[in-house]
Amino acid sequence: MAAADMQKVVESEFEMALQDRVMEETKDKKNAVEAYVYDMRNKLNDKYHEFVMDSERQQFIAKLLEVEDWLYEDGEDETKGVYVAKLKELIKQGDPVEERYKEHTRRGSVIHHLVYCINSYREAAKSADPKFDHIYLAEKQKVYKFSGYCYPLFHSRLPKVH
Repeated sequence: MAAADMQKVVESEFEMALQDRVMEETKDKKNAVEAYVYDMRNKLNDKYHEFVMDSERQQFIAKLLEVEDWLYEDGEDETKGVYVAKLKELIKQGDPVEERYKEHTRRGSVIHHLVYCINSYREAAKSADPKFDHIYLAEKQKVYKFSGYCYPLFHSRLPKVH
């Protein structure tokens, strides 16, 4: 085989490999859109339910259904870039809901720790333990009184979940 023919065969092989890679990446992005649609729809009806207003949830579910239909119709043979853009659009709408859920799940341990600290200071303020004798009674009373107001004040300022 001549060197020129060999070069054409090698270039052709590289081109086919590139096309295969592009097709695989495109398929992966399409699958990512599909997986996001199914996953988010399930979560909106389950664990994210209380973290999104009904109207927003219904609108987002409708959008997810629209994208699902698009995937199997007009979006069947789109480019990787189109699938990436579609996924970004969905994620932009879904991320705030997911973030509210994550914040809520993390908040429990933080509140528990805060209550523990408040109670510890409250107990120390009313304690007759000699290790607290260096603290003036007026200061202990301030801590005791303030700790009685801390938790309700903190709790009343927590963001409300829709």
